[in-house]
Amino acid sequence: MESNSRRVPTKKPKRLPPLMLTLVNRVQLSEALVRLTFTGDDLTRFKGVQKGAHIKLFFALAHQTKPVLPTLGENGPQWPPQNEKPIVRTYSLRAYREAKNEIDIEFVVHGEGSDASAHSVASFWAQTAKIGAQIGLAGPGGPAPLIQAAPWHILAGDLTALPAIAGILEELPVTAKGLVFIEVPNSSFEIELKSPPNMFINWVHSEQQVNSEGGGLPLVSAVEKVLKGAALWFGSAAPSAFIAGENASTVALRDVLRERLGLTKKNCYAVPYWRRGQNEEAYHQQRHAIMDQVY
Repeated sequence: MESNSRRVPTKKPKRLPPLMLTLVNRVQLSEALVRLTFTGDDLTRFKGVQKGAHIKLFFALAHQTKPVLPTLGENGPQWPPQNEKPIVRTYSLRAYREAKNEIDIEFVVHGEGSDASAHSVASFWAQTAKIGAQIGLAGPGGPAPLIQAAPWHILAGDLTALPAIAGILEELPVTAKGLVFIEVPNSSFEIELKSPPNMFINWVHSEQQVNSEGGGLPLVSAVEKVLKGAALWFGSAAPSAFIAGENASTVALRDVLRERLGLTKKNCYAVPYWRRGQNEEAYHQQRHAIMDQVY
């Protein structure tokens, strides 16, 4: 019997016009994770949408107080001139509260300070924007559901994947079972997660592993070790998987699950959010090439 008898998210149109969000609250969840709450018009588009769904955020340029949003034409988005075009980043929907007309989005932040050059655009904005500040949003998008129905599940990712993983866990049925792996530098980066009792959460401390083993891919190593005994807990049936985070770990882990458990693109959604040493603009096309690969 499959454990994932979750509700099917309401289908949405492929394209919805971008909208403007207004910041109404900020909560620091850990040293490196902050939750921002927004309100705005047309948030009912998120009714029935799964937590963790992909969204695009539009950030203003340095000379602007708010971003100039693209309009939606017959052939897709129509962008403003280059000197007005917003900076675009992809994030995950953390929560939608219809009664309050609010959504939550969680951001990984990289230290404190007011120097934007020292941080990613989104991280800097998440730390410094004042209540009432505005960004744009397009979406939601991505596959629905993010993890397929299966006898058991594997969720794995780093800090950037934590909001999506947390959302997926909250929407799994109480009978769901499986393994969760989240790579963080150390225990101070861990947060409390709401999860079915038989989804076993493993926090992978990358600082400890790098110091003791001299580098490598801590997340991949942790999954490989636990998989050796997985059949004793879950049987021989194949799981479904959601993998996200840094490029090298995501691709390597995707290949491990394919080779060890026979997973394919149908039951393993693997999305590299970022690549070490590259910014979003440089990495964008590479990401899509990886996601288009057949496995």
